[in-house]
Order: sequence, then structure tokens, then C-alpha cells
Amino acid sequence: MTDPTNEQPSWDGTVVSATGDRADAAAAALANRTGRPHLRLADLAEVFALDARGPLTVVASPEAVGDRWLARASQRDHIGLLTARGPRRLAALVERTVSAPTWLGERSVLIDATADRPAATREEVRRAADGGGTLVLKAHGRECLVHLADGVICGRTADEPLVRPDGRRPLGLTSCVQGEGCYRLHYGDAELLPAASLGAGIVFIDSCLVQKVGDTQFTSDTTLAPTLLEGGAVAVVASPWLRGGHYAAGPQFAALLRDGLSLGAAVAAVNRGVADCERAYGRFVLLGDPGLVPYPGRRLPAGRIGEPLDLAAGGVRIAPGADPGRITVRGPADALRQPDGGILLVARGEPGEVRVEPASDRPAERFAVLADRTAAAGRLWTCGFTGERFRPDAARTELAEVWAELADALGSERAVRGLDRGRDLLDGIDRAVAEQLTSLTAQGRYHFMDSYSDASRVLAQEPESCPECGSEGLRLHWRHALDPDAERTLLSCPVCGEVVDADRRAAVSCRLEGPRHTVRGEHLVQRAVLANRTSRPVVAHLGYALLHEDLYGTEWATTLTVPLAPAEERSVDVGGPVPPHFDVADRHGLRLFAVAEGRISTYSRYLWVAAGPRGGDAHDDNGKERA
Repeated sequence: MTDPTNEQPSWDGTVVSATGDRADAAAAALANRTGRPHLRLADLAEVFALDARGPLTVVASPEAVGDRWLARASQRDHIGLLTARGPRRLAALVERTVSAPTWLGERSVLIDATADRPAATREEVRRAADGGGTLVLKAHGRECLVHLADGVICGRTADEPLVRPDGRRPLGLTSCVQGEGCYRLHYGDAELLPAASLGAGIVFIDSCLVQKVGDTQFTSDTTLAPTLLEGGAVAVVASPWLRGGHYAAGPQFAALLRDGLSLGAAVAAVNRGVADCERAYGRFVLLGDPGLVPYPGRRLPAGRIGEPLDLAAGGVRIAPGADPGRITVRGPADALRQPDGGILLVARGEPGEVRVEPASDRPAERFAVLADRTAAAGRLWTCGFTGERFRPDAARTELAEVWAELADALGSERAVRGLDRGRDLLDGIDRAVAEQLTSLTAQGRYHFMDSYSDASRVLAQEPESCPECGSEGLRLHWRHALDPDAERTLLSCPVCGEVVDADRRAAVSCRLEGPRHTVRGEHLVQRAVLANRTSRPVVAHLGYALLHEDLYGTEWATTLTVPLAPAEERSVDVGGPVPPHFDVADRHGLRLFAVAEGRISTYSRYLWVAAGPRGGDAHDDNGKERA
């Protein structure tokens, strides 16, 4: 039921569209209905050069912007994209947006679908989305779906499969489009929760690579975010990048909306939280109108230090200057410092009593004590504790014995034997690491970055072109919390995901070359290229596998020892036949590992497998139809 008393009195910012785009009429209507100026640009890439005051609401057809444009928009605050598949749907979205403050539901529901618990089922998500309120979902997923405990939220629309205006289509067709059911476990209709059927008015999804309009990896007809807007939603907030850290992002967003902020201001605040968190990466971007204030006139309840706090309304605000500078939060809540110096408390997990108290010591000091204890545990062998209960790594004990031999006898025969044994031990460790990485990849959906990102912080990030697709990606620089010498770099691409993940001091780099498309029954060869970055000989151990290939039916997993001369680059063919029974024809991940001198480099790329035979759906690696 609508409530005219909640109408938004004024709208900030500017409405922007592209001259000649089919969405221009909808942009004009939105500007007229909300009393904002309407700016027309020849090319929507020009929006990033505007020195605008207030939010920019870009109204455009999906083909006028694209996934790469959306990734660029995530790097700028207060930009939102209002888009839909077709003029009628866009007109309906404009109408819902203008009237949203009068009908949006009061309820905000937070669901963590990364845990195997009842709240992650299709029925729980369906009930949580009822009422037109805000749904915050933390989940694993990809461009076309979000994983749930008993199925998926499916992004497929009822429309026919789409192509670009120039006749090209993205890199491949999903398994559902090829008639093989859902990519996840061949799910059928019974396990699918159609995205357009959800009743939430605003949807926030904290997952990797979800926010797309569908012109890169997947066709637009299977892309999740636009399909959510075909239901009752007026806004979808998600990331076009790999996402991690700042786990309070979703609850923070919901609380800020209930505190009377606009969509654009709430997304900007969440992105500041991502930037402020040392372990966080992946900014969010808005599909919706950043000038929309969903709950005008609302304010969160105020709280004070030392008193019990009730977060039932979605959050509590502590006024600027009311805290002693360092606080400890006791109870299921996260505290977020706001730009004005105040503190926003948002619920985390099950509700319970929350209390904020002055901190007894600095978090950095506590961390230093724990780091020193961790390092001490790794040195217990020096005190004779060499049993299984005390040594963190049996190989470390053996190498320590080699070092002891070198300490007093450098240059002697005994020392040479010790050096040889040390080299052999290290080579064996490298080989074992490569075998373990390959096995983990073949047996499941293993992502190497998950092994270090939770215990590392992002030192810096800068733009860098993706070697796979040429898109502008981000190079993230990581440092481990317990070992400052352990530094890695990760190339994150909004189209290809994680591509290059390397130790900063790695002696050997690696990459994959070769076709990115194949058909069941064909023989697929990839070229693994290893390069020695040093001026001395290096022995590298290569690992290669298809992600979860034990499930899909290939036998490509392999490890090889590759000696490299100083500054040598060597190519090794890997891969093999795609069996006729390969399960399932869709996009899959290839992983290459190079382990040398205790340091790991990885390279990842996507492979598209078509149902075949070649001819009906054949295309080259650029997405063009074959002659």
C-alpha cells in the first residue's frame, strides 16, 4: 500500500543520457518527473570526465554502456545506472523509481548464503524478499546466479537469447541456453528461484563479479542484475569485481538507508568502508537512481557509550565526539566510523545485547603480541621440541639441520653435502606444493587467493590491462599480516575474474596461451609459458588442471618439472581430449601454477565448452561467428 506522506520532496543531481540511445525518452521523463536537469552526451564514457555536483543518474540501454563501463563507474562515487531490457521495462522502472518512497517496505532482511544453514534455502530467501523492503544477501555466485543451500537464484529472463547490435555475442552460451540445465549440478526448474519473482524493492548482493549488464562473458538474457529489475526491485547494488573483506558492507548499506540517506550516498559510504579496510577489495556499483532517498525523513536511534543498545531498527548511531577514541564492541555488531566522526553500529548475525565500551588497549598492540607468539611457536624446534605436537612443519626442522651444518663449515665438503641436501629438500617441497595445488583444483572449486587473503591486507591498487581480454583491471598488492616479507600481487579483471596471482619475489612467472573455445570430442591444447626472471638457473614445478575436472570428466591434471636456464622462457603443451561425455557445456576455469624456490605464481583463464558438434554454435575466440 502506498503512503503519499513519504514522497521524496526533492531530488539531487543530474539525469544523463546518450544522444540517439533508445533510453533517451525515459531519461527525459525521469528528469521531468523529479525536477532535475537532463544532460545529453555523445558518448556515455564522457560521464567520467564530468565535474558534477551531486549524483549522476545515467539512463541508458544495456548496449550503450556495457560491463566495462559499469566497472569504471564503480570507481566513482554517486554514479548510478538506470537500465532495463527494452523501452517498456525501462519506462516501468522509471515509474517505480519515482514512486518508490511511497511503497517501499519497512523491513530489511540480512541473509548469509555462504554458510550451510536453513536461512540460505530458496524458501527462506523468497520469504525474506516479500514485502518490497531491502534484501541484503552475502553469497557465492557468478554473473547469472547466486548459490543457495538447495538451489540457485536464477538470472535467466524469459526473453530470447540476445546478441549485440553489431551481430556479435559475448564469449559463450551458458549450459541452460544450450538445453543442459543449470550450470550448478544440472538443476532443473524445481531448484531455480527466478530472480524476477523476488519481492524485494532494493537488493544488495555481496558476491564476486555479479554486477553486469551482459556484454562480456555472458549474454544479457542470463545476467542476474537486470533480471532482478524486471521484478519489483528499483535498485540492485553489487560488485563487478572480485569481492572480499569489509563483511559489514551489506548491513551498513541497509542501516544507512534507514538513516535517511540516498542510494548514491549509501553506496559511496560502503565503498569508503572497502577502501578503509586493509583486507577488503572490490567496490560496489549501483543499478538504480543514486538520487533516490528510499526512506526520507527517517533517522536511526541514538546510542551512548556504556549503555545496552537495541539494533532492532537496523542500526544505532553514536554521535560525533561521544566516544573516547578507542572502543570495544561487545556483542553481535560491527562498528563503522562515519565521515562526521560518529559511529554506526550494525547488527551481525543473530540479534543479541550490544554494548560499546572504551578499549583497554590498542588493537595494533594486541596484534603485535599475538604475532610475536605466532613467531615463537615456529621456533620451538630450537629448544628441542621436534615431535609432532610442537613443530609446525617437519620440513622446517630438516632445513634447520642443514643450516646448522653450514654455520660452522662453510666451504667444506660437509657444507657442500648440506647445500645439496638442502636444495633437494626444497625441490621436493616445491614439487609437493605443485602436486597439492593441482589436486585441489581438479577436485573442487579451489581459488588460491582464498589461502592468503583473509590474513593479508591490500597495500595499494592501480589500473592494469587484462592480458586475457584487454579490459582495464586492477592490480592489487597484498602483504601478509604475520610475515611482512610475504607479498603478492593479484590482477583482478571485471570480465575474467582473477587472472595473474604471483609472489612479488617469484623467480618464475607463468601464463597460458591457446584457444578459449572447444567442443565435446575435440582435443584441446594449451601452451603453458614459464619465464625465468633471474640470472641463474632455476628448476620450476608446473601444475595444470581444469577447475573441478574430476566432476566434469577430463583428465588434464598434470605436474611437470621444468628446468630453466638464466632468463629463459620455455613453453610446455598441456591439456588433452574433451571427452564426448564432458559435463557440462558451459564456461569453465583453467589454472596454471608455477612453483619455484618456495614461491608460487598462478595464471587463470576461462574456457568455453560447447555442446557441439561444431557448426551450429561455433565461434572464434573473439565471439564472432565462424564462416
